[in-house]
Amino acid sequence: DINLNAPLSDAFIQMNMPWAAIVVAFGTTTILTSTTLCSLFGQPRVFFAMAKDGLVPQKLAAVNAKTQVPDFSTYLSGGISALLAFCLDIDSLA
Repeated sequence: DINLNAPLSDAFIQMNMPWAAIVVAFGTTTILTSTTLCSLFGQPRVFFAMAKDGLVPQKLAAVNAKTQVPDFSTYLSGGISALLAFCLDIDSLA
């Protein structure tokens, strides 16, 4: 029986290749982290462009004078992402 939560890692373990299971687990963690960060970098700019076009409130187009980054959009995206991560299980987010 293969564990359905981690089938590839479990298959390697059953084939007496625990080192491969560790590589797969590390790769999975790395990929999940990088895709989350890419989403958090991109979404504020989408909100910024939509606010410039008047599709969402203009507050989302506010840019920090020093860093030239849409601060409010960044905070909003991070806050919503954190709220979803804390309140929902992974199966409902996938």
